[in-house]
Amino acid sequence: MAVVGQQIQGDDDEPSEVRVPLRWLMLVTVVNLILALALLTLRPPWRVERTAVAPPELPRPVAELRTRIEHGEHGTPYTLTLTDDDLTATVGYFLARGQDVPFTQVHVAVVGTVAGGQVEANAVMTGLAVAVPVRVQANVTARDGAPFVQVTDVGIGGLPLPAVAREQIVREANRAVDLSRYSLPVTVDAVELRAGVLEARGTVK
Repeated sequence: MAVVGQQIQGDDDEPSEVRVPLRWLMLVTVVNLILALALLTLRPPWRVERTAVAPPELPRPVAELRTRIEHGEHGTPYTLTLTDDDLTATVGYFLARGQDVPFTQVHVAVVGTVAGGQVEANAVMTGLAVAVPVRVQANVTARDGAPFVQVTDVGIGGLPLPAVAREQIVREANRAVDLSRYSLPVTVDAVELRAGVLEARGTVK
């Protein structure tokens, strides 16, 4: 994964590649899961042409937290509560600002109350002779003040993957979503998942 940009990107900035705004994606841990798996594990090596569309807006909870960080509200606690729609919209916001992203129809959902938390992301991989659905499942928790994402399962085309291929993809995906290597503008001290909702709590650094 490329090193996160040193400065927070504004809405009007045009990042040179999809990795530029990853600092913000880290605030919504499941978004990192999608981008890391898509760009580092499953991305096809050719250019994907996309029809220009108006980018979606950031969900209000994410936009408000970003404003607090930009205003330097250091040491203040925050609670970020995101519905499935908020998570999906956040993914769409950043993917729309990336180049050659080979995924469309991304949808992120909290799929149950599993110990440690679990989310599921579904998307369609483009650029092939036929569109291929992709599914990712992961546990999401907090560890040492940072989000901790553990990919548990992946699926491509709705079919079970050979064990060797599945293990390799899961292993590489988990390496990609190791967020402990990055300096986030917030701490993530707790993550709670319940059906349809992800809630993160922490402090603005």
